[in-house]
Amino acid sequence: MSAVAVLFLSVSASRARQEAGQVVVSLSAVEKEGRPVEGLKAEDLRVTVEGQPQHVLSLSRRADEPLHVVIMLDASASQERVLPFTQGASDRLVPALLARGAANDVAVVSFTGDVKVVQGLTADAASVRRALASVEFEPPAGYIGGGVLVGTPRPNDPSGSTAVWDALVEVCDKVFARAGAGRRVVLLVTDGVDTSSRLKPDKAVERLLREGVAVYGVGIGDEQSFAGVDEASVRKVSERTGGRALFPKKNGELPAAFEQVRRELLSSYALTFAAPSVPPGKSLKLRVELVNPELRKQGVQLAYPQALVR
Repeated sequence: MSAVAVLFLSVSASRARQEAGQVVVSLSAVEKEGRPVEGLKAEDLRVTVEGQPQHVLSLSRRADEPLHVVIMLDASASQERVLPFTQGASDRLVPALLARGAANDVAVVSFTGDVKVVQGLTADAASVRRALASVEFEPPAGYIGGGVLVGTPRPNDPSGSTAVWDALVEVCDKVFARAGAGRRVVLLVTDGVDTSSRLKPDKAVERLLREGVAVYGVGIGDEQSFAGVDEASVRKVSERTGGRALFPKKNGELPAAFEQVRRELLSSYALTFAAPSVPPGKSLKLRVELVNPELRKQGVQLAYPQALVR
């Protein structure tokens, strides 16, 4: 992460325009304190793909574009003490995300070693809030708390493991496959410790990029009884897909982290530039820089996807 703005790529929302010779980047600019930056202009930015400058065509606000959000909660043993706080912060977030009516929708997913779609994408806030309240910690057989198991672990017990990378790809298959046009976002709350995924992290990130899914990772866990948060994994999936990684130090800081995500999601821009020639399946390095010296002096930060994948 470097100085100046926070930028997010959404490939799927611009797939048709890529075919027409354009790429659309979902872009949010925030100050160092997390406040959105207003009044950004196309001339404030420089875009390169594989080091080659790209012609910026336009920059506009995305206020009216549908937003599809999956709230994805880790329900494994390391989240036993955290989950009630996560549910409370999520519950307060839902009305704000759905304030624009049916244009936006929200789904709820919980996961351990497997995935449960508790609520598919819907614009009904009451249904989403009921789904959030129904998510439960799933103890493995013999679990007595504090990370302690009594007896022999049951083979192939999904509740005794955590598969973050597999779960993210399953969300693409089971939830976003039914989504309409618009931005696709996962709010992932987890300690990031993966114990059972079959997929490698790079493959999961590549799939998310191809589907245009930005992951906002909120890394929090039970450090009293477990190893703490795998910050590198949470940062990897967030920053490579064009989201943001946040690490509340206490459970009570979760609402502030969720509010920061909300502000960034609801105050973004669409940056359109001429598409480079991209062979099918080719991953290209994308770089977006803020070149306005006055904005650089304000100390805001820059984060964006590290690759453009078709």
